[in-house]
Amino acid sequence: DLTYNGSAKTATISGYPASAPTGLAAEPTTITYYASTGAGSTATSGEALTGAPSAAGDYVAQMTWGEQTASMAFSIGKANITPSVSITGWTYGDTANTPSVTGNGSVSYSYSGREGTTYGPSADVPTLAGDYTVTATVAATDNYGEGTATANFTIAKKTVTVSGITAESKTYDG
Repeated sequence: DLTYNGSAKTATISGYPASAPTGLAAEPTTITYYASTGAGSTATSGEALTGAPSAAGDYVAQMTWGEQTASMAFSIGKANITPSVSITGWTYGDTANTPSVTGNGSVSYSYSGREGTTYGPSADVPTLAGDYTVTATVAATDNYGEGTATANFTIAKKTVTVSGITAESKTYDG
C-alpha cells in the first residue's frame, strides 16, 4: 500500500531473471506513468505523466522491454491527518475566542455543551456561561483524508457588582 507523503512513487520490478529472455533487455527500456480510469484498472486516462506520480490517486505504470509492454495498476492513498485544536475560554459578555487548528484543508466547527451545560451540537458559537466542547473538522483534500479534534473550554459567569442602592433600617410593623 502506498500513501501520499509528497515523494514520487516509482515502479520497481522484482524477480526479474538473472539473464534476460532472448530479445529483451536486462531491464525495462522505459517506464511510463499514466493516470488510471479507476482503482485496479490498467486502462489509462489521458496523456503520459511527466514522471512518477506523487499525489494521491490511481495510476498505471507501463514498462517496455523492446517491443513488449506490461502494465501495472497502483494507487497512492490519501495520508491520514491528526489535527489539533485549542481554544481559550472567556467571560460571559466578552468577545468569543476563535479556535486555533493545525491541519491541512478547510475547517468547520461544531460546539456542544458538557458537564451539565445543554447546547448543540451547533455551528454557532455559544454565548451563555457554561462548559463546552468545540469539535474542529478538517476537510479532506486531494492528498489528505478528513480529521477531527476536540477541545474543552468554559464561558465564565460575569461578576456583577451592585452599587448605588441604599436601605433604611425599619422596624417591622406587621
